[in-house]
Amino acid sequence: MRKKAKQEFFLDSDGNKYFLLSEIAMLGKYSLDYLHSVAKKGHLKSFKIGEDWFTKHSWLEEFEDGVRNAIDGEIEKQKHNFKHFQKWVKHL
Repeated sequence: MRKKAKQEFFLDSDGNKYFLLSEIAMLGKYSLDYLHSVAKKGHLKSFKIGEDWFTKHSWLEEFEDGVRNAIDGEIEKQKHNFKHFQKWVKHL
């Protein structure tokens, strides 16, 4: 008996296209475990139907923008801390 293939995406009544997280993981940028983790924590907008998690590309882009902003903020903070460290070391 053949197994029914999972639907890779679906369209809602407004024409929005939602993709399985497993399909997004197959693109290679993120692992499925990571996508499930950020989805369950609410960091990536998504929803679950049965055992399957779905998201939209625009939601994935929002998530990526948030990660980029957090990284940029951390880099700036570290630069600021390093400048203070350099000044402190000069006095030694």
